[in-house]
Amino acid sequence: MPNSDAGTKSNACLLGLVPDLCLCRDLELDCDRANFKDVPTVSVNVTMMSLQRNRLRKLNADMFFKYRSLQKLYLQHNLIRVVSPNAFRGLYNLTRLYLSYNKISVLVPGVFQDLHNLEWLILENNRIQHVTSTTFLGLHSLVLLDLEGNHMEQVENVTFRSCSMLTVL
Repeated sequence: MPNSDAGTKSNACLLGLVPDLCLCRDLELDCDRANFKDVPTVSVNVTMMSLQRNRLRKLNADMFFKYRSLQKLYLQHNLIRVVSPNAFRGLYNLTRLYLSYNKISVLVPGVFQDLHNLEWLILENNRIQHVTSTTFLGLHSLVLLDLEGNHMEQVENVTFRSCSMLTVL
């Protein structure tokens, strides 16, 4: 993991015990390629969680609820098909969410409603066929939305009406 601010970060793990096959630095957890089927249990203070290239199939309700300090969540290259309506409930501090290269076909209305500070939502290369104006409810800070490589044929004019900050689509 790159050290973006050498003045304030150390190399010490501040999350206490972390699962085998995971790396930890400060409040950041990297569990890429760990073959996990579930989200590991770690300290609630975690600010970045990377679970790329694992075997996650479903994002259950409240799966990340206790991780309220999360700012970045990397879930690319998993086997995720189902995203529960409350999968991201309580993640008010999340600014980056990466869900690309999964098998997501449906995003239920309001699935992102608690992500008021989310700036980047990366959904490329899934199987999403349809989005509506309620799909992106709550994303008031969204600047970048990547939907490339999905199966959408049309998008309504009102689809992004709640995303007043959206700059890059």
